[in-house]
Amino acid sequence: MTDRKRFAWTIAPALAGALAFAQGCIGNIGGAPDADLPGAGPLSCGGETTTVEIVPLRRLSADQYRSTLRDLLGDPALEFVLDDVEGPITEQAVRQIRDAGEVAISRRDAWGVDVFPCDVTGPADDACVDTFIDSFAQRAFRRPLTDDERAWLRGVYDEVSLDATFEESMQTVLQVILAAPPTLYLYEAGAGDEVSGMRRLNGFEVASRLSYFLWNTMPDEALLAAAADGSLDTSEGIAAEAKRMLEDPRSEAQVIAFFSRWLQLDGGTLHHALEDADKDASLFPEYDTALQTAMRTEIEAFVKRTFFEEDARFDQLFTGTYAYVNGPLAELYGVSGVSGDDFEWVELDSTERAGLFTRAGFLTVYASSDVTAPIRRGAWVLKDALCVNLGDPPPNVDDTPIEGGDQGNGDVLTVREDVEARTAGTECMACHQLINPLGFTFESYDAIGRFQTVEVTSGEPIDATATVAGTDFDGEVANAVELSKQMSDSQKVRACFARKWTDAAFGAEGHDHVELDSCSKQTIEDRFTETGDMKELLIGILQSNAFRFINTSEESK
Repeated sequence: MTDRKRFAWTIAPALAGALAFAQGCIGNIGGAPDADLPGAGPLSCGGETTTVEIVPLRRLSADQYRSTLRDLLGDPALEFVLDDVEGPITEQAVRQIRDAGEVAISRRDAWGVDVFPCDVTGPADDACVDTFIDSFAQRAFRRPLTDDERAWLRGVYDEVSLDATFEESMQTVLQVILAAPPTLYLYEAGAGDEVSGMRRLNGFEVASRLSYFLWNTMPDEALLAAAADGSLDTSEGIAAEAKRMLEDPRSEAQVIAFFSRWLQLDGGTLHHALEDADKDASLFPEYDTALQTAMRTEIEAFVKRTFFEEDARFDQLFTGTYAYVNGPLAELYGVSGVSGDDFEWVELDSTERAGLFTRAGFLTVYASSDVTAPIRRGAWVLKDALCVNLGDPPPNVDDTPIEGGDQGNGDVLTVREDVEARTAGTECMACHQLINPLGFTFESYDAIGRFQTVEVTSGEPIDATATVAGTDFDGEVANAVELSKQMSDSQKVRACFARKWTDAAFGAEGHDHVELDSCSKQTIEDRFTETGDMKELLIGILQSNAFRFINTSEESK
Protein backbone atom coordinates (compact mmCIF):
# COMPACT_ATOMS: atom_id res chain seq x y z
CA MET A 1 0.00 0.00 0.00
CA THR A 2 1.42 3.41 -0.98
CA ASP A 3 1.92 6.09 1.67
CA ARG A 4 -0.82 8.28 0.16
CA LYS A 5 -3.36 5.44 0.01
CA ARG A 6 -2.50 4.30 3.51
CA PHE A 7 -2.82 7.84 4.84
CA ALA A 8 -6.18 8.28 3.09
CA TRP A 9 -7.34 5.00 4.65
CA THR A 10 -6.41 6.12 8.15
CA ILE A 11 -7.82 9.63 7.85
CA ALA A 12 -11.27 8.68 6.53
CA PRO A 13 -12.77 7.32 9.78
CA ALA A 14 -11.14 10.11 11.78
CA LEU A 15 -12.76 12.79 9.64
CA ALA A 16 -16.08 11.00 9.88
CA GLY A 17 -15.64 11.16 13.64
CA ALA A 18 -14.98 14.88 13.40
CA LEU A 19 -18.35 15.43 11.70
CA ALA A 20 -20.12 13.30 14.31
CA PHE A 21 -18.37 15.21 17.08
CA ALA A 22 -19.47 18.47 15.49
CA GLN A 23 -23.13 17.43 15.61
CA GLY A 24 -22.85 16.44 19.24
CA CYS A 25 -20.91 19.34 20.71
CA ILE A 26 -21.47 22.42 18.58
CA GLY A 27 -23.41 24.05 21.41
CA ASN A 28 -20.43 23.84 23.74
CA ILE A 29 -17.74 25.21 21.46
CA GLY A 30 -16.02 28.02 23.33
CA GLY A 31 -16.49 26.62 26.81
CA ALA A 32 -18.92 27.52 29.55
CA PRO A 33 -19.65 31.18 30.28
CA ASP A 34 -17.57 32.60 33.12
CA ALA A 35 -19.67 34.82 35.37
CA ASP A 36 -16.56 36.21 37.08
CA LEU A 37 -15.18 37.90 33.97
CA PRO A 38 -15.15 41.71 34.34
CA GLY A 39 -16.98 44.14 32.09
CA ALA A 40 -20.13 46.21 32.24
CA GLY A 41 -23.28 45.52 30.29
CA PRO A 42 -24.04 47.02 26.90
CA LEU A 43 -23.95 50.75 26.42
CA SER A 44 -27.25 52.61 26.55
CA CYS A 45 -28.49 55.08 23.97
CA GLY A 46 -30.76 57.86 25.13
CA GLY A 47 -31.30 56.01 28.40
CA GLU A 48 -32.52 52.84 26.69
CA THR A 49 -30.47 49.66 26.40
CA THR A 50 -30.35 48.40 22.83
CA THR A 51 -30.49 44.94 21.34
CA VAL A 52 -27.73 43.83 18.99
CA GLU A 53 -28.26 41.86 15.83
CA ILE A 54 -28.51 38.08 16.00
CA VAL A 55 -25.38 36.66 14.37
CA PRO A 56 -25.61 33.01 13.27
CA LEU A 57 -22.88 30.41 13.33
CA ARG A 58 -20.52 31.38 10.52
CA ARG A 59 -18.09 29.29 8.54
CA LEU A 60 -14.78 30.86 7.55
CA SER A 61 -14.70 32.02 3.97
CA ALA A 62 -12.36 30.25 1.57
CA ASP A 63 -9.85 33.10 1.86
CA GLN A 64 -10.07 33.11 5.65
CA TYR A 65 -9.60 29.35 5.88
CA ARG A 66 -6.67 29.44 3.47
CA SER A 67 -5.01 32.26 5.42
CA THR A 68 -5.63 30.45 8.70
CA LEU A 69 -3.94 27.26 7.52
CA ARG A 70 -1.05 29.25 6.14
CA ASP A 71 -0.52 30.93 9.52
CA LEU A 72 -0.99 27.73 11.49
CA LEU A 73 1.72 25.98 9.49
CA GLY A 74 3.91 28.95 8.60
CA ASP A 75 3.45 28.18 4.91
CA PRO A 76 2.50 31.41 3.08
CA ALA A 77 2.62 29.68 -0.32
CA LEU A 78 0.05 27.01 0.62
CA GLU A 79 -2.67 26.77 -2.03
CA PHE A 80 -5.69 24.50 -2.37
CA VAL A 81 -9.14 24.51 -3.95
CA LEU A 82 -12.07 25.49 -1.76
CA ASP A 83 -15.33 26.87 -3.11
CA ASP A 84 -16.54 29.94 -1.24
CA VAL A 85 -20.21 29.04 -0.79
CA GLU A 86 -22.49 30.57 1.82
CA GLY A 87 -24.85 28.42 3.86
CA PRO A 88 -24.51 24.88 5.23
CA ILE A 89 -21.38 22.98 4.38
CA THR A 90 -21.77 20.65 1.40
CA GLU A 91 -20.37 17.21 0.65
CA GLN A 92 -18.13 18.77 -1.97
CA ALA A 93 -16.79 21.26 0.57
CA VAL A 94 -16.05 18.40 3.00
CA ARG A 95 -14.02 16.66 0.30
CA GLN A 96 -12.20 19.88 -0.53
CA ILE A 97 -11.37 20.48 3.14
CA ARG A 98 -10.05 16.94 3.42
CA ASP A 99 -7.93 17.48 0.30
CA ALA A 100 -6.69 20.79 1.70
CA GLY A 101 -5.35 18.95 4.74
CA GLU A 102 -3.59 16.42 2.54
CA VAL A 103 -1.99 19.18 0.48
CA ALA A 104 -0.89 20.99 3.64
CA ILE A 105 0.72 17.84 5.08
CA SER A 106 2.41 17.02 1.77
CA ARG A 107 4.17 20.41 2.02
CA ARG A 108 5.76 19.63 5.37
CA ASP A 109 9.18 20.72 4.14
CA ALA A 110 7.74 24.22 3.56
CA TRP A 111 6.35 24.65 7.10
CA GLY A 112 7.89 27.64 8.79
CA VAL A 113 6.87 26.72 12.34
CA ASP A 114 7.48 23.69 14.55
CA VAL A 115 4.09 22.02 14.28
CA PHE A 116 4.99 18.81 16.09
CA PRO A 117 6.77 19.16 19.47
CA CYS A 118 8.89 16.03 18.92
CA ASP A 119 10.47 13.92 16.19
CA VAL A 120 7.44 12.03 14.84
CA THR A 121 9.66 9.74 12.76
CA GLY A 122 10.88 8.20 16.00
CA PRO A 123 9.09 5.92 18.45
CA ALA A 124 5.61 6.74 19.77
CA ASP A 125 5.60 9.35 22.53
CA ASP A 126 2.39 9.82 24.54
CA ALA A 127 3.60 13.05 26.14
CA CYS A 128 4.32 14.47 22.70
CA VAL A 129 0.79 13.59 21.57
CA ASP A 130 -0.79 15.41 24.51
CA THR A 131 1.49 18.43 24.13
CA PHE A 132 0.70 18.64 20.42
CA ILE A 133 -3.05 18.48 21.03
CA ASP A 134 -2.91 21.13 23.75
CA SER A 135 -0.68 23.54 21.85
CA PHE A 136 -1.63 23.17 18.18
CA ALA A 137 -5.36 22.64 18.63
CA GLN A 138 -5.55 25.68 20.88
CA ARG A 139 -4.03 27.80 18.12
CA ALA A 140 -6.32 26.26 15.49
CA PHE A 141 -9.46 26.61 17.64
CA ARG A 142 -8.38 30.13 18.66
CA ARG A 143 -9.15 29.41 22.33
CA PRO A 144 -8.39 26.85 25.06
CA LEU A 145 -9.69 23.35 24.47
CA THR A 146 -12.55 21.89 26.44
CA ASP A 147 -12.03 18.57 28.23
CA ASP A 148 -14.34 16.87 25.72
CA GLU A 149 -12.33 18.18 22.76
CA ARG A 150 -9.06 17.09 24.33
CA ALA A 151 -10.44 13.60 24.98
CA TRP A 152 -11.89 13.42 21.47
CA LEU A 153 -8.60 14.26 19.75
CA ARG A 154 -6.68 11.88 21.99
CA GLY A 155 -9.21 9.20 21.08
CA VAL A 156 -8.57 9.86 17.39
CA TYR A 157 -4.87 9.26 17.95
CA ASP A 158 -5.40 6.13 20.03
CA GLU A 159 -7.70 4.57 17.45
CA VAL A 160 -5.57 5.40 14.42
CA SER A 161 -2.31 4.36 16.10
CA LEU A 162 -3.56 0.75 16.31
CA ASP A 163 -2.95 0.37 12.56
CA ALA A 164 -0.56 3.22 11.68
CA THR A 165 2.90 4.46 12.48
CA PHE A 166 3.50 7.24 14.99
CA GLU A 167 4.10 9.72 12.17
CA GLU A 168 0.93 8.72 10.33
CA SER A 169 -1.08 8.90 13.54
CA MET A 170 0.16 12.40 14.34
CA GLN A 171 -0.51 13.53 10.79
CA THR A 172 -4.03 12.16 11.09
CA VAL A 173 -4.66 14.13 14.27
CA LEU A 174 -3.25 17.20 12.54
CA GLN A 175 -5.59 16.80 9.58
CA VAL A 176 -8.57 16.25 11.87
CA ILE A 177 -7.73 19.48 13.71
CA LEU A 178 -7.48 21.35 10.39
CA ALA A 179 -10.95 20.08 9.45
CA ALA A 180 -12.52 20.35 12.91
CA PRO A 181 -15.63 22.51 13.41
CA PRO A 182 -13.88 24.88 15.89
CA THR A 183 -11.27 25.57 13.18
CA LEU A 184 -13.80 25.95 10.37
CA TYR A 185 -16.46 27.93 12.19
CA LEU A 186 -16.79 31.11 14.23
CA TYR A 187 -19.11 30.10 17.04
CA GLU A 188 -19.89 32.57 19.83
CA ALA A 189 -21.46 31.52 23.13
CA GLY A 190 -20.55 34.63 25.09
CA ALA A 191 -19.50 34.95 28.72
CA GLY A 192 -21.04 36.07 31.97
CA ASP A 193 -24.66 36.91 32.75
CA GLU A 194 -27.23 38.14 30.28
CA VAL A 195 -28.14 41.83 30.34
CA SER A 196 -31.31 42.87 28.51
CA GLY A 197 -31.20 39.81 26.26
CA MET A 198 -27.51 40.19 25.47
CA ARG A 199 -24.33 38.51 26.60
CA ARG A 200 -20.83 39.89 26.28
CA LEU A 201 -18.40 37.95 24.08
CA ASN A 202 -15.53 36.32 25.93
CA GLY A 203 -11.99 37.48 25.21
CA PHE A 204 -11.19 34.70 22.74
CA GLU A 205 -14.37 35.37 20.77
CA VAL A 206 -13.47 39.06 20.61
CA ALA A 207 -9.96 38.11 19.46
CA SER A 208 -11.37 36.10 16.56
CA ARG A 209 -13.72 38.89 15.55
CA LEU A 210 -10.82 41.34 15.62
CA SER A 211 -8.44 39.17 13.65
CA TYR A 212 -10.83 38.14 10.90
CA PHE A 213 -12.12 41.70 10.48
CA LEU A 214 -8.74 43.46 10.46
CA TRP A 215 -6.48 40.69 9.11
CA ASN A 216 -8.80 38.10 7.53
CA THR A 217 -6.96 35.37 9.39
CA MET A 218 -6.52 33.83 12.82
CA PRO A 219 -5.36 35.78 15.91
CA ASP A 220 -1.62 36.01 16.51
CA GLU A 221 0.04 35.06 19.80
CA ALA A 222 -0.20 38.62 21.17
CA LEU A 223 -3.94 38.77 20.52
CA LEU A 224 -4.54 35.38 22.12
CA ALA A 225 -2.48 36.49 25.11
CA ALA A 226 -4.63 39.63 25.41
CA ALA A 227 -7.70 37.41 25.37
CA ALA A 228 -6.26 35.15 28.06
CA ASP A 229 -5.29 37.96 30.45
CA GLY A 230 -8.64 39.76 30.18
CA SER A 231 -7.42 42.77 28.19
CA LEU A 232 -10.14 42.26 25.56
CA ASP A 233 -12.92 42.37 28.15
CA THR A 234 -12.85 46.18 28.06
CA SER A 235 -13.35 48.68 25.27
CA GLU A 236 -9.99 50.25 26.14
CA GLY A 237 -8.23 46.90 25.71
CA ILE A 238 -9.96 46.34 22.37
CA ALA A 239 -8.87 49.79 21.17
CA ALA A 240 -5.26 49.12 22.19
CA GLU A 241 -5.12 45.84 20.27
CA ALA A 242 -6.90 47.34 17.26
CA LYS A 243 -4.34 50.13 17.03
CA ARG A 244 -1.52 47.57 17.19
CA MET A 245 -3.15 45.45 14.51
CA LEU A 246 -3.67 48.41 12.19
CA GLU A 247 0.09 48.98 12.26
CA ASP A 248 0.62 45.45 10.96
CA PRO A 249 0.92 45.11 7.16
CA ARG A 250 -1.79 42.43 7.23
CA SER A 251 -4.37 45.15 7.79
CA GLU A 252 -3.49 46.82 4.49
CA ALA A 253 -5.07 44.08 2.39
CA GLN A 254 -8.32 44.29 4.35
CA VAL A 255 -8.55 48.07 4.02
CA ILE A 256 -7.87 47.88 0.28
CA ALA A 257 -10.41 45.06 -0.09
CA PHE A 258 -13.09 47.16 1.59
CA PHE A 259 -12.51 50.05 -0.79
CA SER A 260 -12.54 47.72 -3.78
CA ARG A 261 -15.94 46.40 -2.69
CA TRP A 262 -17.24 49.89 -1.93
CA LEU A 263 -16.21 51.20 -5.35
CA GLN A 264 -17.32 47.89 -6.93
CA LEU A 265 -14.08 47.58 -8.85
CA ASP A 266 -14.61 43.83 -8.95
CA GLY A 267 -17.96 44.19 -10.68
CA GLY A 268 -21.54 45.00 -9.75
CA THR A 269 -25.10 44.29 -10.79
CA LEU A 270 -24.85 46.41 -13.93
CA HIS A 271 -21.15 46.51 -14.70
CA HIS A 272 -18.11 44.28 -15.11
CA ALA A 273 -14.96 44.28 -13.02
CA LEU A 274 -12.27 46.76 -13.98
CA GLU A 275 -10.21 44.01 -15.62
CA ASP A 276 -13.23 42.97 -17.73
CA ALA A 277 -14.38 46.46 -18.75
CA ASP A 278 -14.42 46.39 -22.55
CA LYS A 279 -13.66 49.53 -24.56
CA ASP A 280 -13.85 50.48 -28.22
CA ALA A 281 -10.34 49.90 -29.58
CA SER A 282 -10.82 52.44 -32.38
CA LEU A 283 -11.51 55.19 -29.82
CA PHE A 284 -9.10 54.01 -27.12
CA PRO A 285 -6.16 52.21 -28.76
CA GLU A 286 -4.03 52.67 -25.60
CA TYR A 287 -6.51 50.75 -23.45
CA ASP A 288 -5.14 47.29 -22.71
CA THR A 289 -4.54 44.85 -19.87
CA ALA A 290 -1.44 46.72 -18.72
CA LEU A 291 -3.37 49.98 -18.43
CA GLN A 292 -6.16 48.25 -16.51
CA THR A 293 -3.57 46.88 -14.10
CA ALA A 294 -2.04 50.34 -13.69
CA MET A 295 -5.47 51.79 -12.90
CA ARG A 296 -6.02 49.20 -10.17
CA THR A 297 -2.49 49.72 -8.81
CA GLU A 298 -3.04 53.47 -8.61
CA ILE A 299 -6.31 53.22 -6.66
CA GLU A 300 -4.87 50.69 -4.22
CA ALA A 301 -1.78 52.83 -3.67
CA PHE A 302 -3.94 55.93 -3.17
CA VAL A 303 -6.08 54.14 -0.56
CA LYS A 304 -3.04 52.73 1.23
CA ARG A 305 -1.29 56.10 1.38
CA THR A 306 -4.42 57.96 2.49
CA PHE A 307 -5.28 55.49 5.23
CA PHE A 308 -1.84 54.56 6.53
CA GLU A 309 0.34 57.58 5.70
CA GLU A 310 -1.96 60.62 5.56
CA ASP A 311 -3.48 60.24 9.06
CA ALA A 312 -6.47 58.31 7.68
CA ARG A 313 -8.26 61.58 6.95
CA PHE A 314 -11.60 61.01 5.24
CA ASP A 315 -11.48 64.30 3.34
CA GLN A 316 -8.30 63.18 1.57
CA LEU A 317 -10.29 60.46 -0.21
CA PHE A 318 -12.09 63.26 -2.03
CA THR A 319 -9.46 65.99 -2.31
CA GLY A 320 -6.07 64.27 -2.54
CA THR A 321 -4.20 65.04 -5.77
CA TYR A 322 -1.30 62.63 -5.27
CA ALA A 323 -1.22 59.74 -7.74
CA TYR A 324 0.91 56.63 -8.22
CA VAL A 325 1.48 56.29 -11.95
CA ASN A 326 3.62 54.60 -14.55
CA GLY A 327 4.26 55.80 -18.09
CA PRO A 328 0.93 54.81 -19.72
CA LEU A 329 -1.17 56.10 -16.83
CA ALA A 330 0.85 59.33 -16.63
CA GLU A 331 0.17 59.89 -20.32
CA LEU A 332 -3.55 59.34 -19.74
CA TYR A 333 -3.46 61.95 -16.97
CA GLY A 334 -1.37 64.38 -19.00
CA VAL A 335 1.57 64.17 -16.58
CA SER A 336 5.05 64.65 -18.04
CA GLY A 337 8.34 63.20 -16.82
CA VAL A 338 7.16 59.62 -16.18
CA SER A 339 7.82 56.82 -18.64
CA GLY A 340 8.10 53.06 -18.77
CA ASP A 341 6.59 50.50 -16.43
CA ASP A 342 7.97 51.80 -13.13
CA PHE A 343 5.56 53.64 -10.84
CA GLU A 344 6.21 56.88 -9.00
CA TRP A 345 4.23 59.45 -7.03
CA VAL A 346 3.19 62.60 -8.84
CA GLU A 347 0.81 65.51 -8.25
CA LEU A 348 -2.14 65.82 -10.60
CA ASP A 349 -3.63 69.08 -11.87
CA SER A 350 -5.96 70.12 -9.03
CA THR A 351 -8.35 71.76 -11.50
CA GLU A 352 -8.87 68.39 -13.21
CA ARG A 353 -8.49 65.75 -10.49
CA ALA A 354 -9.34 65.43 -6.82
CA GLY A 355 -9.69 62.21 -4.88
CA LEU A 356 -10.82 58.70 -5.77
CA PHE A 357 -13.78 59.53 -7.98
CA THR A 358 -11.73 61.40 -10.56
CA ARG A 359 -9.32 58.48 -11.05
CA ALA A 360 -9.24 56.39 -14.20
CA GLY A 361 -10.06 53.08 -12.50
CA PHE A 362 -13.35 54.30 -11.03
CA LEU A 363 -14.34 56.23 -14.16
CA THR A 364 -13.54 53.31 -16.46
CA VAL A 365 -15.77 50.93 -14.51
CA TYR A 366 -18.66 53.41 -14.60
CA ALA A 367 -18.68 54.01 -18.34
CA SER A 368 -19.78 52.22 -21.47
CA SER A 369 -17.44 50.86 -24.12
CA ASP A 370 -17.27 54.18 -25.97
CA VAL A 371 -18.85 57.02 -23.97
CA THR A 372 -19.44 58.19 -20.42
CA ALA A 373 -22.26 56.78 -18.30
CA PRO A 374 -23.74 59.64 -16.25
CA ILE A 375 -26.55 57.47 -14.90
CA ARG A 376 -24.18 54.80 -13.61
CA ARG A 377 -21.83 57.37 -12.09
CA GLY A 378 -24.62 59.38 -10.51
CA ALA A 379 -26.42 56.29 -9.20
CA TRP A 380 -23.23 55.09 -7.51
CA VAL A 381 -22.77 58.42 -5.72
CA LEU A 382 -26.39 58.44 -4.62
CA LYS A 383 -26.55 54.81 -3.46
CA ASP A 384 -23.04 54.11 -2.23
CA ALA A 385 -21.74 57.49 -1.11
CA LEU A 386 -25.02 58.92 0.21
CA CYS A 387 -26.86 55.66 1.10
CA VAL A 388 -30.03 56.71 -0.72
CA ASN A 389 -32.25 53.72 -1.49
CA LEU A 390 -33.43 54.19 -5.06
CA GLY A 391 -35.46 51.02 -5.26
CA ASP A 392 -35.88 49.05 -8.48
CA PRO A 393 -36.34 50.76 -11.86
CA PRO A 394 -39.80 50.47 -13.46
CA PRO A 395 -40.37 47.24 -15.43
CA ASN A 396 -40.78 49.12 -18.70
CA VAL A 397 -37.51 51.04 -18.41
CA ASP A 398 -35.70 51.66 -21.70
CA ASP A 399 -32.35 49.82 -21.49
CA THR A 400 -31.13 50.93 -24.91
CA PRO A 401 -27.53 52.17 -24.52
CA ILE A 402 -27.21 55.94 -24.27
CA GLU A 403 -24.49 57.02 -26.69
CA GLY A 404 -25.29 60.52 -27.88
CA GLY A 405 -23.89 61.54 -31.27
CA ASP A 406 -25.77 61.42 -34.57
CA GLN A 407 -29.37 60.34 -33.98
CA GLY A 408 -29.96 59.54 -37.65
CA ASN A 409 -32.56 62.28 -38.08
CA GLY A 410 -30.23 65.20 -38.49
CA ASP A 411 -29.93 65.77 -34.74
CA VAL A 412 -26.62 65.44 -32.91
CA LEU A 413 -26.91 65.00 -29.15
CA THR A 414 -24.31 65.03 -26.43
CA VAL A 415 -24.45 62.13 -23.98
CA ARG A 416 -25.86 64.56 -21.44
CA GLU A 417 -28.64 65.64 -23.79
CA ASP A 418 -29.38 62.01 -24.64
CA VAL A 419 -29.72 61.18 -20.93
CA GLU A 420 -32.02 64.15 -20.34
CA ALA A 421 -34.23 63.19 -23.27
CA ARG A 422 -34.39 59.55 -22.27
CA THR A 423 -35.29 60.22 -18.63
CA ALA A 424 -37.69 63.13 -19.09
CA GLY A 425 -40.83 61.08 -18.41
CA THR A 426 -42.75 61.62 -15.18
CA GLU A 427 -42.20 58.04 -14.02
CA CYS A 428 -38.43 58.33 -14.47
CA MET A 429 -37.84 61.79 -13.07
CA ALA A 430 -38.57 60.89 -9.44
CA CYS A 431 -35.17 59.19 -9.32
CA HIS A 432 -33.36 60.79 -12.23
CA GLN A 433 -33.76 64.32 -10.93
CA LEU A 434 -31.38 63.14 -8.19
CA ILE A 435 -29.19 60.78 -10.25
CA ASN A 436 -28.59 62.79 -13.41
CA PRO A 437 -27.08 65.99 -11.95
CA LEU A 438 -24.57 63.99 -9.89
CA GLY A 439 -23.59 61.99 -12.96
CA PHE A 440 -23.31 65.07 -15.19
CA THR A 441 -20.53 66.49 -13.00
CA PHE A 442 -18.30 63.64 -14.25
CA GLU A 443 -18.77 64.44 -17.94
CA SER A 444 -15.24 65.88 -18.11
CA TYR A 445 -13.89 62.30 -18.10
CA ASP A 446 -14.27 59.96 -21.04
CA ALA A 447 -14.86 56.21 -20.95
CA ILE A 448 -11.31 55.47 -19.72
CA GLY A 449 -11.07 58.46 -17.39
CA ARG A 450 -9.15 60.83 -19.65
CA PHE A 451 -9.96 64.49 -19.06
CA GLN A 452 -11.93 65.92 -21.99
CA THR A 453 -13.17 69.38 -22.90
CA VAL A 454 -14.86 68.30 -26.14
CA GLU A 455 -17.01 65.19 -26.49
CA VAL A 456 -15.78 62.74 -29.13
CA THR A 457 -19.19 61.46 -30.28
CA SER A 458 -20.87 64.86 -30.71
CA GLY A 459 -17.97 67.26 -31.10
CA GLU A 460 -19.67 69.57 -28.60
CA PRO A 461 -18.01 71.28 -25.63
CA ILE A 462 -18.35 69.42 -22.34
CA ASP A 463 -20.88 70.74 -19.83
CA ALA A 464 -20.12 69.34 -16.36
CA THR A 465 -22.18 71.84 -14.39
CA ALA A 466 -25.20 70.66 -12.43
CA THR A 467 -27.74 71.67 -9.83
CA VAL A 468 -27.51 68.98 -7.18
CA ALA A 469 -30.49 68.18 -4.94
CA GLY A 470 -31.38 65.64 -2.25
CA THR A 471 -28.11 66.02 -0.33
CA ASP A 472 -26.73 68.29 2.37
CA PHE A 473 -24.67 70.14 -0.25
CA ASP A 474 -27.52 71.12 -2.59
CA GLY A 475 -26.94 73.78 -5.18
CA GLU A 476 -24.81 74.59 -8.19
CA VAL A 477 -21.74 72.40 -8.75
CA ALA A 478 -19.20 73.22 -11.46
CA ASN A 479 -17.68 69.76 -12.00
CA ALA A 480 -16.55 66.55 -10.29
CA VAL A 481 -13.64 68.29 -8.55
CA GLU A 482 -16.06 70.66 -6.86
CA LEU A 483 -18.49 67.80 -6.19
CA SER A 484 -15.71 65.85 -4.50
CA LYS A 485 -14.88 68.82 -2.28
CA GLN A 486 -18.54 69.15 -1.31
CA MET A 487 -18.71 65.42 -0.54
CA SER A 488 -15.62 65.60 1.67
CA ASP A 489 -17.47 67.97 4.02
CA SER A 490 -20.84 66.26 3.80
CA GLN A 491 -22.27 64.84 7.03
CA LYS A 492 -24.48 62.52 4.97
CA VAL A 493 -21.50 61.14 3.04
CA ARG A 494 -19.57 60.55 6.26
CA ALA A 495 -22.52 58.83 7.90
CA CYS A 496 -23.00 56.64 4.82
CA PHE A 497 -19.32 55.70 4.73
CA ALA A 498 -19.45 54.76 8.41
CA ARG A 499 -22.51 52.63 7.73
CA LYS A 500 -20.81 50.86 4.81
CA TRP A 501 -17.81 49.90 6.93
CA THR A 502 -20.03 48.89 9.84
CA ASP A 503 -21.97 46.60 7.51
CA ALA A 504 -18.68 45.14 6.30
CA ALA A 505 -17.66 44.36 9.88
CA PHE A 506 -20.76 42.22 10.37
CA GLY A 507 -21.00 40.65 6.93
CA ALA A 508 -24.02 42.76 5.94
CA GLU A 509 -22.60 44.25 2.73
CA GLY A 510 -25.06 43.96 -0.12
CA HIS A 511 -27.99 43.36 2.22
CA ASP A 512 -30.68 45.68 3.52
CA HIS A 513 -29.33 47.76 6.38
CA VAL A 514 -30.38 45.99 9.58
CA GLU A 515 -31.72 48.29 12.30
CA LEU A 516 -31.64 45.81 15.22
CA ASP A 517 -28.90 47.85 16.87
CA SER A 518 -29.61 51.36 15.69
CA CYS A 519 -27.91 52.69 18.83
CA SER A 520 -24.51 51.21 17.95
CA LYS A 521 -24.79 52.33 14.36
CA GLN A 522 -25.88 55.84 15.28
CA THR A 523 -23.07 56.14 17.83
CA ILE A 524 -20.51 55.01 15.25
CA GLU A 525 -21.85 57.39 12.60
CA ASP A 526 -21.99 60.36 14.99
CA ARG A 527 -18.42 59.73 16.12
CA PHE A 528 -17.12 59.54 12.57
CA THR A 529 -19.00 62.56 11.24
CA GLU A 530 -17.30 64.54 14.00
CA THR A 531 -13.74 63.23 13.62
CA GLY A 532 -13.44 62.16 9.97
CA ASP A 533 -10.69 59.78 11.13
CA MET A 534 -11.02 56.41 9.37
CA LYS A 535 -8.86 54.54 11.89
CA GLU A 536 -11.00 55.91 14.70
CA LEU A 537 -14.03 54.77 12.72
CA LEU A 538 -12.77 51.18 12.80
CA ILE A 539 -11.96 51.41 16.49
CA GLY A 540 -15.45 52.81 17.14
CA ILE A 541 -16.97 49.83 15.32
CA LEU A 542 -14.86 47.43 17.39
CA GLN A 543 -15.87 49.10 20.67
CA SER A 544 -19.58 49.10 19.86
CA ASN A 545 -22.30 46.96 21.42
CA ALA A 546 -22.79 45.29 18.06
CA PHE A 547 -19.18 44.07 18.06
CA ARG A 548 -18.78 43.15 21.75
CA PHE A 549 -22.13 41.51 22.50
CA ILE A 550 -24.32 38.73 21.14
CA ASN A 551 -28.09 38.54 21.15
CA THR A 552 -29.37 35.74 23.41
CA SER A 553 -33.07 36.55 23.11
CA GLU A 554 -33.65 33.54 20.85
CA GLU A 555 -32.01 31.00 23.17
CA SER A 556 -35.05 30.46 25.36
CA LYS A 557 -37.53 30.14 22.48
